[in-house]
Amino acid sequence: MEKHRSYGSVLFSCLKIIVKTFPIVPRTTKITKVKAGKKKLTVKWNKKVLSSGGYLMQYSLSPKFTNATKVRITGSGTTSRTFKNLKSGKTYYIRIQVSGKSKADGKYYYSAWSPIMKQNPVQQKQREADPFGNASLCSLFDRMSLRFPCKTKSFSQFTS
Repeated sequence: MEKHRSYGSVLFSCLKIIVKTFPIVPRTTKITKVKAGKKKLTVKWNKKVLSSGGYLMQYSLSPKFTNATKVRITGSGTTSRTFKNLKSGKTYYIRIQVSGKSKADGKYYYSAWSPIMKQNPVQQKQREADPFGNASLCSLFDRMSLRFPCKTKSFSQFTS
């Protein structure tokens, strides 16, 4: 038996309505390029148009991502990110996933992780000093229009 309630001139019937909601999981994206710089890495990936939440990226020194650094990237239009102050000579593992925010419950839902990419930041090149202490003279000659080779054993070869 149904119960009826009257509110003004509108009549409501108390029926049992079942509403089922389910999250729509975003599709996975793919890292397209990892470029190494001086103690930095620039990561590029494919844009996912339907992503309203952005991306979640992880990078770590471990392939199992223990002690990984997580970076949330807002906005679906972003397709690259640069990580600075990294340790040169170490291999970094990077992965990304697409995040989407549900309008129904406000929670974030994530795609599966992308395939893992790995890369080493480039070490900064240091100028080699002349073993005989002529580094300052070599740099002076490098700046002059006369180009003397500075990889000789002794500077006296040029003066005699």
